Amino acid sequence: MATPVLPPSPPRSTFITALAWTFIVMAGFASLIAVAQNIMIQLMFPTDLALPPSPHASGVPAVLDFLLGHIRYLFLAFLILSIGTLVAAIGLLKRRNWARLAFVGILGLGILWNLAGIALQQLVFASPGLAQTDGPLELERMFMFMRVFSALFAVGLSLLLAWLVKRLLSAPVRAEFGGEP
Repeated sequence: MATPVLPPSPPRSTFITALAWTFIVMAGFASLIAVAQNIMIQLMFPTDLALPPSPHASGVPAVLDFLLGHIRYLFLAFLILSIGTLVAAIGLLKRRNWARLAFVGILGLGILWNLAGIALQQLVFASPGLAQTDGPLELERMFMFMRVFSALFAVGLSLLLAWLVKRLLSAPVRAEFGGEP
Protein backbone atom coordinates (compact mmCIF):
# COMPACT_ATOMS: atom_id res chain seq x y z
CA MET A 1 0.00 0.00 0.00
CA ALA A 2 1.45 3.34 -1.06
CA THR A 3 1.72 6.20 1.35
CA PRO A 4 0.16 9.42 0.00
CA VAL A 5 2.66 12.14 -0.73
CA LEU A 6 1.80 15.37 1.00
CA PRO A 7 3.10 18.69 -0.25
CA PRO A 8 5.91 20.01 1.93
CA SER A 9 4.78 22.48 4.54
CA PRO A 10 6.63 25.76 4.80
CA PRO A 11 9.35 25.74 7.44
CA ARG A 12 8.38 27.07 10.84
CA SER A 13 10.31 30.22 11.56
CA THR A 14 11.99 30.87 14.88
CA PHE A 15 10.61 34.42 14.77
CA ILE A 16 6.97 33.28 14.98
CA THR A 17 7.73 30.65 17.62
CA ALA A 18 9.64 33.14 19.80
CA LEU A 19 7.00 35.83 19.33
CA ALA A 20 4.20 33.42 20.23
CA TRP A 21 5.94 32.08 23.35
CA THR A 22 6.86 35.58 24.50
CA PHE A 23 3.25 36.71 24.28
CA ILE A 24 1.91 33.46 25.76
CA VAL A 25 3.97 34.11 28.90
CA MET A 26 3.19 37.85 29.05
CA ALA A 27 -0.53 37.44 28.30
CA GLY A 28 -0.79 34.54 30.75
CA PHE A 29 0.59 36.66 33.57
CA ALA A 30 -1.49 39.65 32.47
CA SER A 31 -4.64 37.49 32.50
CA LEU A 32 -3.94 36.27 36.03
CA ILE A 33 -3.32 39.83 37.20
CA ALA A 34 -6.45 41.06 35.43
CA VAL A 35 -8.59 38.40 37.11
CA ALA A 36 -7.23 39.47 40.52
CA GLN A 37 -7.77 43.16 39.69
CA ASN A 38 -11.37 42.55 38.60
CA ILE A 39 -12.12 40.60 41.78
CA MET A 40 -10.53 43.33 43.87
CA ILE A 41 -12.33 46.21 42.15
CA GLN A 42 -15.69 44.42 42.52
CA LEU A 43 -15.19 43.66 46.21
CA MET A 44 -13.50 46.84 47.38
CA PHE A 45 -15.38 49.53 45.49
CA PRO A 46 -19.17 49.44 45.55
CA THR A 47 -19.38 52.01 42.75
CA ASP A 48 -17.12 53.62 40.19
CA LEU A 49 -14.60 56.22 41.35
CA ALA A 50 -16.03 59.45 40.00
CA LEU A 51 -14.33 62.51 41.41
CA PRO A 52 -16.60 64.43 43.77
CA PRO A 53 -17.28 68.01 42.76
CA SER A 54 -14.93 70.28 44.68
CA PRO A 55 -13.21 73.60 44.11
CA HIS A 56 -9.85 71.78 44.00
CA ALA A 57 -10.95 69.41 41.20
CA SER A 58 -12.06 72.19 38.84
CA GLY A 59 -8.90 71.88 36.74
CA VAL A 60 -9.12 68.10 36.33
CA PRO A 61 -9.53 67.18 32.65
CA ALA A 62 -12.91 65.73 31.76
CA VAL A 63 -11.29 62.66 30.20
CA LEU A 64 -9.61 61.79 33.52
CA ASP A 65 -12.88 62.19 35.37
CA PHE A 66 -14.56 59.98 32.74
CA LEU A 67 -11.90 57.27 33.09
CA LEU A 68 -12.20 57.24 36.87
CA GLY A 69 -15.98 57.19 36.57
CA HIS A 70 -15.81 54.04 34.44
CA ILE A 71 -12.90 52.26 36.11
CA ARG A 72 -14.72 48.92 36.34
CA TYR A 73 -15.12 48.83 32.57
CA LEU A 74 -11.45 49.65 32.07
CA PHE A 75 -10.39 46.72 34.25
CA LEU A 76 -12.88 44.45 32.48
CA ALA A 77 -11.56 45.57 29.08
CA PHE A 78 -8.02 44.79 30.24
CA LEU A 79 -9.12 41.30 31.27
CA ILE A 80 -10.82 40.65 27.93
CA LEU A 81 -7.82 42.00 26.00
CA SER A 82 -5.39 39.88 28.07
CA ILE A 83 -7.35 36.68 27.49
CA GLY A 84 -7.79 37.55 23.80
CA THR A 85 -4.05 38.11 23.46
CA LEU A 86 -3.35 34.78 25.16
CA VAL A 87 -5.72 32.95 22.78
CA ALA A 88 -4.22 34.72 19.75
CA ALA A 89 -0.67 33.92 20.89
CA ILE A 90 -1.52 30.22 21.26
CA GLY A 91 -3.11 30.32 17.79
CA LEU A 92 0.01 32.04 16.48
CA LEU A 93 2.14 29.21 17.87
CA LYS A 94 -0.12 26.72 16.08
CA ARG A 95 0.26 28.79 12.86
CA ARG A 96 -3.43 29.67 12.54
CA ASN A 97 -4.02 32.49 10.06
CA TRP A 98 -6.92 33.93 12.08
CA ALA A 99 -4.51 34.28 15.02
CA ARG A 100 -1.94 36.10 12.86
CA LEU A 101 -4.61 38.58 11.76
CA ALA A 102 -5.95 38.95 15.31
CA PHE A 103 -2.41 39.52 16.53
CA VAL A 104 -1.91 42.26 13.94
CA GLY A 105 -5.07 43.90 15.28
CA ILE A 106 -3.94 43.58 18.90
CA LEU A 107 -0.54 45.08 18.08
CA GLY A 108 -2.27 47.91 16.19
CA LEU A 109 -4.41 48.53 19.26
CA GLY A 110 -1.21 48.64 21.32
CA ILE A 111 0.18 51.35 19.03
CA LEU A 112 -3.00 53.41 19.39
CA TRP A 113 -2.97 52.88 23.17
CA ASN A 114 0.61 54.16 23.44
CA LEU A 115 -0.10 57.25 21.35
CA ALA A 116 -3.30 57.98 23.27
CA GLY A 117 -1.35 57.52 26.51
CA ILE A 118 1.15 60.17 25.44
CA ALA A 119 -1.67 62.59 24.64
CA LEU A 120 -3.48 61.83 27.91
CA GLN A 121 -0.31 62.26 29.93
CA GLN A 122 0.42 65.63 28.35
CA LEU A 123 -3.19 66.70 28.89
CA VAL A 124 -3.20 65.68 32.55
CA PHE A 125 0.19 67.19 33.39
CA ALA A 126 -0.66 70.41 31.58
CA SER A 127 -4.06 70.90 33.22
CA PRO A 128 -4.20 73.89 35.57
CA GLY A 129 -5.55 71.88 38.51
CA LEU A 130 -2.72 69.35 38.37
CA ALA A 131 0.21 71.36 37.07
CA GLN A 132 3.17 71.67 39.42
CA THR A 133 3.99 75.32 38.81
CA ASP A 134 4.54 76.47 42.37
CA GLY A 135 6.79 73.60 43.51
CA PRO A 136 10.54 73.49 43.81
CA LEU A 137 12.54 73.66 40.60
CA GLU A 138 13.89 70.13 41.12
CA LEU A 139 10.36 68.75 41.31
CA GLU A 140 9.39 70.55 38.10
CA ARG A 141 12.48 69.16 36.37
CA MET A 142 11.64 65.67 37.58
CA PHE A 143 8.11 65.91 36.17
CA MET A 144 9.47 67.20 32.87
CA PHE A 145 11.99 64.33 32.73
CA MET A 146 9.19 61.83 33.46
CA ARG A 147 7.03 63.30 30.69
CA VAL A 148 9.83 63.22 28.12
CA PHE A 149 11.09 59.76 29.11
CA SER A 150 7.66 58.15 29.08
CA ALA A 151 6.81 59.78 25.74
CA LEU A 152 10.07 58.51 24.21
CA PHE A 153 9.43 55.05 25.66
CA ALA A 154 5.89 54.98 24.22
CA VAL A 155 7.15 56.08 20.80
CA GLY A 156 9.91 53.43 20.89
CA LEU A 157 7.45 50.72 21.91
CA SER A 158 5.05 51.84 19.16
CA LEU A 159 7.85 51.56 16.60
CA LEU A 160 8.64 48.04 17.83
CA LEU A 161 4.98 47.05 17.56
CA ALA A 162 4.78 48.56 14.07
CA TRP A 163 7.81 46.50 13.03
CA LEU A 164 6.13 43.35 14.39
CA VAL A 165 2.99 44.18 12.40
CA LYS A 166 5.09 44.64 9.26
CA ARG A 167 6.79 41.26 9.83
CA LEU A 168 3.48 39.50 10.46
CA LEU A 169 2.09 40.92 7.21
CA SER A 170 5.19 40.04 5.16
CA ALA A 171 5.05 37.47 2.35
CA PRO A 172 7.28 34.83 4.05
CA VAL A 173 5.16 34.89 7.21
CA ARG A 174 1.91 34.76 5.20
CA ALA A 175 3.30 31.71 3.38
CA GLU A 176 4.15 30.08 6.71
CA PHE A 177 0.51 30.47 7.75
CA GLY A 178 -0.79 28.95 4.54
CA GLY A 179 -1.58 32.26 2.89
CA GLU A 180 -0.48 33.23 -0.57
CA PRO A 181 3.09 34.61 -0.72
